[in-house]
Amino acid sequence: MDCRLCGQPTPTPPIRCEGRVFCCIGCREVYRSLGDVRPLARADDTAAQPMPAAQGAEAFVRIDGMHCPSCEWLIERAAAKVDGILGIRVSYATSTARVVYDPRRIDESRLPEALSRTGYRVRAAADRPGGDQDPRSLLRVITGTGLAALVMMLYLAF
Repeated sequence: MDCRLCGQPTPTPPIRCEGRVFCCIGCREVYRSLGDVRPLARADDTAAQPMPAAQGAEAFVRIDGMHCPSCEWLIERAAAKVDGILGIRVSYATSTARVVYDPRRIDESRLPEALSRTGYRVRAAADRPGGDQDPRSLLRVITGTGLAALVMMLYLAF
């Protein structure tokens, strides 16, 4: 099945709303907000234009759960309603957003909370998805690679 809004393949099970199927919560929410439209033709929209230079601080955030351009559109429109956010550019391809904000009206630490209201998991770009990595993980990768090479050599020998 394909998404009613963007045409992307839907997950199993698909996200449903009013008898229609969607690929993500972004498409569902855009459909709920605008009805049966296709706001994704972005060639003449803001994606082709650079973000206007706004006076303020700049922060980068990671956004988990984006699936298509509807997600970008939904997050950008929701961020425009947040007091203190002056501009935002979202990319579902890289799962990141560049946020220009007024530090006098909103603190950088509150940006993930303010942007998470659309249903996506937002975190600072410097944060790792699983927290701090175990320092032994590099040793595990090296050991695993060495053992895999040994098994391949034995396989070729036999």
